[in-house]
Amino acid sequence: MVNEVNDNASQPSDDTSQWLTGHIETIKRKIRDEAAAIAKADGRENKVEPRDVARAALRYAPGEAFPTAEESKVQIPLEMQIPFWKRMALSITGVTLVSGLLAIAFGVIGYLVGTRAAAQGAQFASGAFDIAKIFAGAVVGSTGATLAANTKRN
Repeated sequence: MVNEVNDNASQPSDDTSQWLTGHIETIKRKIRDEAAAIAKADGRENKVEPRDVARAALRYAPGEAFPTAEESKVQIPLEMQIPFWKRMALSITGVTLVSGLLAIAFGVIGYLVGTRAAAQGAQFASGAFDIAKIFAGAVVGSTGATLAANTKRN
């Protein structure tokens, strides 16, 4: 009883069987017509040989899955094959690196001056922080420009 259920599950439905039968008959007719055309092209008007049928069958039923197994595999984009940290390192330009270092330097200067001379160095510290903000903006801008350039190339 269990075998019957498994056998029935692997069998196509009646509608599917009818469609397949009709489709296969159409393919057979096309193969026969093509084999006759091949025989005629070889000078054998009404004498179709097995080799003609074989050549015609290759045209309509080549025996390969469509699409082929290699074509049906999901293609992973090249940029996803490179590890994340390596992609990040590749996206850092000279402008990004210099701007980042200057932003850190002016941030440290502003912090040190602000903590040591609260009253008299407050204006200088504020200026150092403003310069650090400018360089931080340059980091963001250069990274955005690099991203836009790489996106446009791809």
